[in-house]
Amino acid sequence: METPHFIRPRPLVSGSRVAALSLSAGFVTEVPHRYAAGVRQAAKSLGWAIVAAPNAFRGPEYLYANPQARADDLHWALENPDIDGMVSVIGGDDSIRLLPLLDRELLRQHPKAFMGYSDATVTLTQFLKAGVMAYHGPAVLTDLAEDGGMHPFTVQSIQQAFGAEPLFPLSRARVDPSPARLAGRSRAGYKARVPTWGRLDLAATRQQRRAPSGRLH
Repeated sequence: METPHFIRPRPLVSGSRVAALSLSAGFVTEVPHRYAAGVRQAAKSLGWAIVAAPNAFRGPEYLYANPQARADDLHWALENPDIDGMVSVIGGDDSIRLLPLLDRELLRQHPKAFMGYSDATVTLTQFLKAGVMAYHGPAVLTDLAEDGGMHPFTVQSIQQAFGAEPLFPLSRARVDPSPARLAGRSRAGYKARVPTWGRLDLAATRQQRRAPSGRLH
């Protein structure tokens, strides 16, 4: 069986201008401080200049009702000569509605690095079907905006993925789950440490989006 060949986009390095895309959930407007942290920390740790795509901050209701606007942002980033690559703002559950709207030929004509995970996997597969390498990795609102700064292992992994060598050995994250660190931490104390940035009332949001029939509209 012949090994498939994929176009490898130009790596994202220090100085790269990276478009932030809201291809699925649009609730970044509800956590602007978290987005700002991701932009700031990506600049500090990776040297990236992250810029929001034109529709990225249109809000969850608008983006849910307008999947074409989300697809347009991806196409805009591909064709914009000032954009070196793209990163997902966050995942969600609605990327599948972009499938008939994405231009695979455009993906191949303008191969640029795209990084994301979770629901962004739907878009990653479209890059692969177009014959272009894509990167299953952190999003702006998650690892790039990690409380206290990006984890060194995350920075190292991203730099390896975009390094000069397309193949590199994988290593395990060095996390210290030692009993000494966990000793004396009550369940209530642990809950208090959980970041509150993502505690959105998703049930209420979905209820607002339900049509009288009970189906999401």
